[in-house]
Amino acid sequence: MASGGATVLMCVGDMHLGRLASGLPAGILDEYRLAPRHLGPAEAWRRVVAQAIDLAVDAVVLAGDLVESDNARFEAFGQLQSGIGRLTAAGIDVCAVAGNHDVEVLPRLADSLEGFRVLGTGGQWEDHIVSGRDGPDVRLVGWSFPQKIVTASPLPSGRLPFPDDMPLLGILHADLDASGSRYAPVGRAELTAAGPDIWLLGHIHRPTLSHGDGRFGYLGSLVGLDRTETGRHGPWLISVDGGGQITQRQLALGPLRWETVVLPVDELANPVLDLQAAVIAALRRRRDELADELTETQALGCRVRLTGRCGDFAGLLRAVAEFRTDQLAVPCDPTLLFVDRLVNDAAPAIDLTDLARTADPPGLLARHLLAIERGDDQPLVDTACTEAAEVTGRPQFVALNRRDPGDLEIRPRLLRVGYRALAALLAQQEDEHAVV
Repeated sequence: MASGGATVLMCVGDMHLGRLASGLPAGILDEYRLAPRHLGPAEAWRRVVAQAIDLAVDAVVLAGDLVESDNARFEAFGQLQSGIGRLTAAGIDVCAVAGNHDVEVLPRLADSLEGFRVLGTGGQWEDHIVSGRDGPDVRLVGWSFPQKIVTASPLPSGRLPFPDDMPLLGILHADLDASGSRYAPVGRAELTAAGPDIWLLGHIHRPTLSHGDGRFGYLGSLVGLDRTETGRHGPWLISVDGGGQITQRQLALGPLRWETVVLPVDELANPVLDLQAAVIAALRRRRDELADELTETQALGCRVRLTGRCGDFAGLLRAVAEFRTDQLAVPCDPTLLFVDRLVNDAAPAIDLTDLARTADPPGLLARHLLAIERGDDQPLVDTACTEAAEVTGRPQFVALNRRDPGDLEIRPRLLRVGYRALAALLAQQEDEHAVV
C-alpha cells in the first residue's frame, strides 16, 4: 500500500514507446536469449504499471514524449492501452502532458483510451485534482505542446491562475535554462514564480530531480536509450503528506543500464595478455558497487576508459586494437555485463618534461602534450574545435544532430592521438638505433 497519511504519485519522464535502445551487441544478446525489446521502453513501461499497482499509488503521471513519433503510434497504442487499462482497473488515475515527439499522436490516443487524461492540450494550462486514498488532495497543473516547435516560454508572467488551496504539482515538457531553444524554453526564475510546490519536467533524458525535497528537475528517460544515457533510470515516487511536505525517490526499474568504468592500466605488466582479465574484473567490481540498484537490470553495458601510464604502451595499443567488444560478455545473475566500448585515455610511461628538452620531433610533440595537459595550448585546441565543427556541420552529418565538441571533449582527443603519435615516433627512433 502507499505510505500511510500520504498521497503517492508515480511519475515517468520520456518513454519513447516505439523505439529500441541503440548500441546493443546483437550477437551477445542472441547468445544469451535477450531480445532488444526486452531491454527497451515497452518492457520498462510494463514494469512501471506492475509496480504502480503493487504499491497502490494514487496516480501515474507521464511528462511527455510517451511515443517516439507518429510512425510509432500503432505499436504504442497497444502498449499504452494495455498498461492504462490495468492502472484504471486498479483505481489509479493516469495523466500526461504531450511533448514535442508526441504532440499530434498523444491527444488522438487519449480519445481512444478510457481513463487517460492529457492535460493542457492546445497549449492551454489545465489542472486536475488527484484524490489521495490516505493523504491530501493534490492539484496537478500541466501544459502540452500545441505544435512540434515552441520557441516561447509556455509560462505566463507571474503565478499560474490556479488556487493554492492544496499542494500544487507542475508537469511540463520543456527545455530548462536554454534560451533560444525550439522546445519550450523556460527559466528557473519563471518556474519558481509560477507557484507550484514542485516541477516535474520532461524532455532531457538525464535525471536531475534530486532525492529528498528538491523544487524542480528532470525525471529523465525511463530507460537508457543509448550509451550516453548512463546511470540510474526509472520512475519517481512523489509523496505528499498531510502537512503538504513533498518528497521524491527514484526506482531503478530500467531493464537496461549504461555505465562508465575507469580502469587504470599502471599495473598491467603485459597488456596483450592481461587486458581482457583486467576488464572483466573491472566490470565485476562495478556490478558489486551497484548491486542494490541492479535487482531489476537485465543488461549492464559499460564503456571502459583506460587511464594511467603504461610501461608497454605499444603493447597496450595492440591489445586495444585486438579487443573484441562484440564477443565479451560476463553473465552475473540476474544481470548480463557487456563492454560497450573501450576508450584508451592512457599514456605511455614517459617523462614528458625530460623529453620536451630535446629538439627532435618527439621533443616538439612532448612540449605540445604538456601544454595541452596544462591548458596552455589554446590556439591548437581552438583550431581543433573549429575543424571538428566543420565536420559535424557537413550535410551528411547534420541529420545525426551531433553537438559541436568543445574544449572539454577536444583536449582528451588531442592527448589520445598525441600519445599514440609519440609512442610511434619513439618506437621508430629505437628501430633506427637498433639498425645502427
